[in-house]
Amino acid sequence: MLWWKIQRLKSKDPKIRLAIVQEMAAYGGRSALSQVAEALKDEDTEVRAAAAKGLGRLRDEQALAPLLSALTDRKYEVRLAATQALRELGDPRAIDALFHVLRDESHLVRWHAAGALSALGWRPRSDTDFILRSVAMGQHEAAASYGSNSVDVLIQALEDLSCPKRNEIAIALGKTGESRAVKPLEAALKDNDSHVRVAAVEGLSHLGVPESADALLRSLADTDSRVRAAAIEALGRMGDVRIVEPIANSLIRDESWDVRKLAVEALGRIRVERVTDLLCQALNDHDHDVRQTAAVSLGQVPDPRSIGPLVLALKDENSSVRQAAKASLRQIDRQWELSEGARLVIPQLEAAVNHREYWVAQSAADTLAKINDMRQRELENSAFNDPARQRTTRAIAILSDTLRDIDRDLRQAAAEALGRIVDDRVVAPLVSALDDRDEWVGRAAALALNHLNWVPAPDDNRRAEKLKTLMYKS
Repeated sequence: MLWWKIQRLKSKDPKIRLAIVQEMAAYGGRSALSQVAEALKDEDTEVRAAAAKGLGRLRDEQALAPLLSALTDRKYEVRLAATQALRELGDPRAIDALFHVLRDESHLVRWHAAGALSALGWRPRSDTDFILRSVAMGQHEAAASYGSNSVDVLIQALEDLSCPKRNEIAIALGKTGESRAVKPLEAALKDNDSHVRVAAVEGLSHLGVPESADALLRSLADTDSRVRAAAIEALGRMGDVRIVEPIANSLIRDESWDVRKLAVEALGRIRVERVTDLLCQALNDHDHDVRQTAAVSLGQVPDPRSIGPLVLALKDENSSVRQAAKASLRQIDRQWELSEGARLVIPQLEAAVNHREYWVAQSAADTLAKINDMRQRELENSAFNDPARQRTTRAIAILSDTLRDIDRDLRQAAAEALGRIVDDRVVAPLVSALDDRDEWVGRAAALALNHLNWVPAPDDNRRAEKLKTLMYKS
């Protein structure tokens, strides 16, 4: 009986009032509409929300006015129910009111309002319309593409602590490129949700505003390693030299390997003297990715002081570290094998030759061989470039050419002169002169070779006999 249900709507028990509203909305028909609409004024939130849902199910145009009024209820649960009910009601007259709901403080209400508007055939007609709908539907990056016009709407959405996509909103704010986004993003660096803090760092990084560096520096002490990593990466891209001291004090020893790796990468972009020492220190990190990154970064900071540590990295147990060290050494000094830094670490390389790890021992041996070979060639080149040797070289060339002169006296004199030059390079032309068509030239070549203590190969019987004959005749 309707009158009895109306009486029970006055009960002090909100559960009874809730049950009656739900029952009247389900079975009361149009005769119950006014009573259900009246329940929108109930002091209990659940009762009001149930009344809004019930009016939607009644699908009566007389429900429009009370539902539009419910869109301003102080509780988002009621506003949400009213929004859903208006979609069910399907009355286009609700479009204007629902459009204003796109600015509601609750992301759920906004999302359902956008859905209701689409169902009623509404389409955006201005940039503001597009922005409001995009944010309401969680398409924050699309909203950010409108730049300055989207900032206020995105800030409001970021301040909705119940929104599950606040991290996406923070990133989108950064992509607006607007300085007005700096303050809310800096505030988000203190958010309780670490995902939001990481996103706030990324947002500030996108903005690239120098004045945000102080806030990012504070994030280097964040309790979450992902926030520290993001802050290091952002500051590294800025090339802020103030990052060096925090890295030196703690980040190079951070418990998270990816934080240490990013710290090393950031150092590689900064040109101050302290960086070389820190990067050389990172070559001893227990994580091979960090060591590899340190080796690569040292190549970007061409400092001769890093040659020794990089040479030692050539015996690293990990091949990627060895390859990175090799490449960086060539970037710093094309002839690093001859450097003082390489010379100083030779004892450590020699000790590593006996290391129990095969690749460490083998790599140390290879590096030592490379250094020794390069130094030997350098000695030979030095000798080759000696003025006295250059004069001897020219003399040998002239006298060797003279051995082919048409004048036999000149050929004989050249053979005798070559015999007085103690140099292995004179042997070949003198051996050829043994077969000269003139006997006296041949004898001169034989005497010269004897003076140089030259002996034919054991199997060279012809030359041995020739030398014996000429020496006997002489």
